[in-house]
Amino acid sequence: MLATKEGRFTGKIIIYPHIRGMALTPIQDLKHSLPNVYAKFTDGVFWNRDAEEELLRTLLEF
Repeated sequence: MLATKEGRFTGKIIIYPHIRGMALTPIQDLKHSLPNVYAKFTDGVFWNRDAEEELLRTLLEF
């Protein structure tokens, strides 16, 4: 939260409190940490609903 307050992240910030163990992560870093999520980005750059669904499918514990 401090990183957002200090302005280290620009643009839209989405926090998923129900995903445990995931730190605040720039979306471009997902290319290496979660390539299956990154593969869903529009034009390899833009976050979208498919990427979000893949993130939740991958990291949510039911």
